[in-house]
Amino acid sequence: ATMFKAYSDAAIGDGNKLYDSLLRTTPINPDNDVEKNHQLPLFVPNYYYSFEGSPNYGRSSCLYETGTVAWFLMAAVEQLLGVKATVNGLTVAPNLPTDWNEASCTRTFKGATYNVTVKRGAETTVNGKPNYKAIAILLPHTSTPVSDYLTDDEIMSIDKLEEKLGLDFFVNLPDDIEVIIERDYNKSLWGL
Repeated sequence: ATMFKAYSDAAIGDGNKLYDSLLRTTPINPDNDVEKNHQLPLFVPNYYYSFEGSPNYGRSSCLYETGTVAWFLMAAVEQLLGVKATVNGLTVAPNLPTDWNEASCTRTFKGATYNVTVKRGAETTVNGKPNYKAIAILLPHTSTPVSDYLTDDEIMSIDKLEEKLGLDFFVNLPDDIEVIIERDYNKSLWGL
């Protein structure tokens, strides 16, 4: 039940409420300690009883045979971080809380592993919205440490990476924003 609330928060584009819903579901929720919720601290429950005044108020459902953990992971990765596999390719459309300036995750898709980092550029906006920057790094599968071989040939724009892989990463963004994000990249923003 709590993940339906989290997905509703994502659907309306409210990253703050989405993050709050996810946080309140975790076993480390500071507003519902173990003495009240009666659950193991490694357990992600389906819901908590919510009627104030009830002797069960705050108690965990203790239902472990649900899909809550899988839905939690999908809400965190696909909705909050916005890294989602689609039939058209891997898309990145973050829904970050306003006090997050960056977030990252690793996602495997079609046999390749992607390390995705989203940084909010507070100094500029695109169409009145926070300006997200992107850069692509295409790494060969090798045991050599990255610092030993990362060259300008592996660092590129999203457009160039899409051309090389035959994928479209930002299909859910409005075209005018997608063009800017995919076309431009600045290595210095990423410490490269």
